[in-house]
Amino acid sequence: MKYICRECGQEIPDDAEFCYSCGALKKTAMAIDDTGVPVNEKSGVCPHCGFENKEGDAFCASCGKPIAPMMTAQVMIQRKLTTRDKIAIGLAVVPGIFSVFGLGHLVMKKYSRAFLYMAISAIWIYLYLFYIRTTGSMFFLWLMFEFFIYFRQSMEVIGLVYFKGPDNKRGP
Repeated sequence: MKYICRECGQEIPDDAEFCYSCGALKKTAMAIDDTGVPVNEKSGVCPHCGFENKEGDAFCASCGKPIAPMMTAQVMIQRKLTTRDKIAIGLAVVPGIFSVFGLGHLVMKKYSRAFLYMAISAIWIYLYLFYIRTTGSMFFLWLMFEFFIYFRQSMEVIGLVYFKGPDNKRGP
């Protein structure tokens, strides 16, 4: 079972009495089983201060805040980025500033998407070097389209890094 701090979202170790990130007490943390589903806690425990009230009380006797019934919302557990994830984000963002797209997709093993963006990069650089002047409306359109491609491919890589499926495989 894991405990997730309600204040900052960090995982609290089993042997700790409080969150090492923000200092919130462990008794106010949300208990989550190994599948990521919140454990049904006692309905009398205040989610704000952790005080144990009588069953059925609407407000906490200690802090006065309302005791809402336990919501079964999806909990997003923060995870540490691996070296591969950091490299993928770096190769999507930094070379993209210089109109080189698709390198982050290569690291994430999304080869068809990577080659699509690399082809766009090659065409883009060719057009810039031989056809597009650095002034006028054509240059402005070129910059806007380049920013769109840069933003889209960067967000795709970040999505691949952060949103993994339940079987710990990368998303689409």
